[in-house]
Amino acid sequence: PRILKDIWESLKQQRTFIRSIISQCMYPAFLFFFLLVPAVGLLFFFILPRLQKVWEMIGTTPAVFATAVDVSAMFRQFFIPTLICSIIIFTVGISLFKKLLRSQAGTKLLFIGKLVRYYNISVFTKILAIAYSAGIPITHGLILACETIPNIYMQKKLFKTSSMITKRPLSECFATTNFFGPNMLTKIKTGEQTGELDKMLIEISRDIDENFRTVISSLIKLIEPILMVIMAVFVGLYGMVIMGSI
Repeated sequence: PRILKDIWESLKQQRTFIRSIISQCMYPAFLFFFLLVPAVGLLFFFILPRLQKVWEMIGTTPAVFATAVDVSAMFRQFFIPTLICSIIIFTVGISLFKKLLRSQAGTKLLFIGKLVRYYNISVFTKILAIAYSAGIPITHGLILACETIPNIYMQKKLFKTSSMITKRPLSECFATTNFFGPNMLTKIKTGEQTGELDKMLIEISRDIDENFRTVISSLIKLIEPILMVIMAVFVGLYGMVIMGSI
């Protein structure tokens, strides 16, 4: 059926959109991996061991430097177990993070919560628009659209609107979820009154996608200076260790 093809194409476009967002995040990740990780390795495996020999020759070791050396020695001694534990923690962390994005807490996370809401509402409105334009009853269209969004919490709240739609306008039903802003609700109400609900829903989805890109760009712009600050901290530590060894 054509509607299934349209839904498949819509979800396919959404996946392509997410891939493009991920590609934009690759540069900060590359910057983090190829700057921060070598800096830590250089500190633990090269600088601290050599400065330790200098202090041993002098005969006096400052407390801060001694602590740094102890941490470096422990890290080198247990490097393989630490690496394995880090990989396990990273893998488990990714799994838990994915579950978090599907929960209520995922919609309230700082910065990320807004992205979660944007993505789910974008998918929801696109599928609902396709169903409505195909002549599917709005109640069934709501159920179909709910089944396509990944966040379980939002899915349940939006699903409740399917039982309210027979008594209240769609815009009022959506207002109870707190997922739609005033501008979105106004467009939905206009679409109901003019008979162009599908066009208004598509317009809302496009606006959300644009906001999604804007938020991602803002986050990327924040990540880069944060990484630079972290690198500056490590450079400062190098300077302190070297100056302390003179």
